[in-house]
Amino acid sequence: MKLKKLLVLLLLVTVCVCIARYIYINSVNRFTNNFGDIFPIKNNPWINTSRNISYSGNTLEVELKNDKNEWKYNKMEIHPLLANKLLINDNGSLKYKLTQEEDDEIMNKLFPLYTGPTVPSIHIDISVMLSINNPKYNKMRSETIKLLDNYKIPPLEVFYGYTRETVKQAKFYNLMYNKERRIELPVGLLEIYEKFVNKYPNKNAWMLYLEDDVRIVNLEPGSDVSILYNVPSDAELIRPFIGSNKMTTMESVKYRKSFNGVYNHAVYISVSGCKKVLKYAKKHKWKYNSDIDLYRLAVGAGGFPTGYESWSFMYSDNQNNISNLIPEEDKIRMYSMDHIIFNQTSLPCAPFKWFKVICIN
Repeated sequence: MKLKKLLVLLLLVTVCVCIARYIYINSVNRFTNNFGDIFPIKNNPWINTSRNISYSGNTLEVELKNDKNEWKYNKMEIHPLLANKLLINDNGSLKYKLTQEEDDEIMNKLFPLYTGPTVPSIHIDISVMLSINNPKYNKMRSETIKLLDNYKIPPLEVFYGYTRETVKQAKFYNLMYNKERRIELPVGLLEIYEKFVNKYPNKNAWMLYLEDDVRIVNLEPGSDVSILYNVPSDAELIRPFIGSNKMTTMESVKYRKSFNGVYNHAVYISVSGCKKVLKYAKKHKWKYNSDIDLYRLAVGAGGFPTGYESWSFMYSDNQNNISNLIPEEDKIRMYSMDHIIFNQTSLPCAPFKWFKVICIN
């Protein structure tokens, strides 16, 4: 009787193994047969230095060899606008290599001008500058504030942040996922956001966040940057450093939806936006350098890169593993101005090739 049961069990196992093998072989055949159609080698030279390729739905997972012959994991959603565009292996990272015409066309489609309901004006309650209290930064901050005095800005406060030597003292140090990264900026940023939220418990106030080498550009001296006009009605964060690098006025600025990217020397953000950033950090920890996490919290951010990070996820372990953690109601309604009105001395706009899609001369 026991032998009979054993034989039946063995037969069932054999059948299951055969079925699994059949499904696997057919899935591999389907993948192999369709792979050349989805990723023609002409537009996908990364294939030549890859292994462990998986493509499911519209998500590509692959390991690429870098310049040190190390294998690096990549995960990227293939956005319809980027299908069949030149995709290369850039030192172990998937990266789109677009012509300027392709770049402009895709970016305009990803980030169209906003045409929805607006608020006539928003008055910014305060501005807060992140700086360091040492001779070098004291001098830099003094020069910056002197130049800012040529314009009308919200009442200014200075928050003294942290250096590599003092960052362990930061209140939010333990919310940093990888403490080996450059985390001096996000720990200071989170502390500023928390203080701002606590200062306005009963009002969805707005803050202009600044770094200490910021410069106002493309506005006439005397312009008032404490008032925003015709702002998208659901806006929670506005980036004032993307778009045309030509003279403008605050009254004529238009807006585009925005997500992804880097660069955080000046940002307009509301209490509701700050609360969402703090909620994310406390629940999931801050994963990457500087401000990368911030822009992945935006509505619209997904598993595909944009020109705002040079068409690659190389700055975030070759993937976007942040946006899918956040429910839609906790994502930030993020926009950018269509003109650059803030620049900074440490990363000026024009000389940087990778920044060409942000600076439109």
